[in-house]
Amino acid sequence: MKEDNKKSMEAGESIIARLILALSVVFFISWFTYHSIDNWSVMFTSLDFAHIDSAAYNTAHGKFMYSNAKMINFWSEHITPILLIVSGFYFFSDGYWFIFFFQSFMLGLAAVPLFLIARDILKNEWAALFIALGYLANGKVQMGALADYHMWSCTALFLFSAFYAMSKRRWGWYALFSILLLSVKEDAPALLFGLGLYSAFVMKAYRQAVYTWLLCAFVAAVSFLVVFPQLRYWDDYKYATYYGWLGDGALNIALNFISSPLEMIGKLTQGGARIKAWYSFSLQYGFLPFLSPIGMAMLFLPSMELFLSNYWRM
Repeated sequence: MKEDNKKSMEAGESIIARLILALSVVFFISWFTYHSIDNWSVMFTSLDFAHIDSAAYNTAHGKFMYSNAKMINFWSEHITPILLIVSGFYFFSDGYWFIFFFQSFMLGLAAVPLFLIARDILKNEWAALFIALGYLANGKVQMGALADYHMWSCTALFLFSAFYAMSKRRWGWYALFSILLLSVKEDAPALLFGLGLYSAFVMKAYRQAVYTWLLCAFVAAVSFLVVFPQLRYWDDYKYATYYGWLGDGALNIALNFISSPLEMIGKLTQGGARIKAWYSFSLQYGFLPFLSPIGMAMLFLPSMELFLSNYWRM
């Protein structure tokens, strides 16, 4: 009898925790959809909104990814197949509000797979709820929802979902969310590469890890060696200039990135401001990755992308 009562109480607490999570996600999506639209209406934020919105709208009306804001093909700057979902909406409506809802929805819904990951690791639904609510309350996440507009906001949902599927060895779902993650932006392979490391060294799923790395290499090669050269309005990938000190062109930069580790270390440690930025970046993670070598390895490529740039900012 006592055992039954205990299980009943645990089930009740589980329902309450999940209900709180669901309400929090709905509140996040609703609040940030409303206020991001409100900010846009007074031209206060949404820095890339016109660029992205016009590309999505024009795609639905016969001009594939053409941006009225810059009068170029949006994919000449960023390859974002996920934007086709927004384009699909514009087949049926001209409502500009959808693109703000889409960003808030993707950011808010990411708390669900994060909750599932934390629940599996911590074996406690309330602790997992705390982690998920911490994500929703994160100032960087909220500022991104209010002060900018970018397809990169889809990253967390697909990354967390892919990680959860991998942890459960549901490789079909892992493949699906990995492909969706790669559809967000041309540099998404840097994130997915980290999941391959986890798959190999923690899950011991070596075949899936190799498939992950091959997929990353394929997508990066197609993006930087095929699509950008065909669509570019510049001599090379526009954002390669952010890493000009590493070499000329995307391929040269990638090779020098691998072959010149000492030069990279010097760049990362130059000046107090950059060291302060490293501290701020680490603080966002609660310094937890430093407790895990594989965690640090997973963050290596995306953090290098940020801090090796001449245009870094926090």
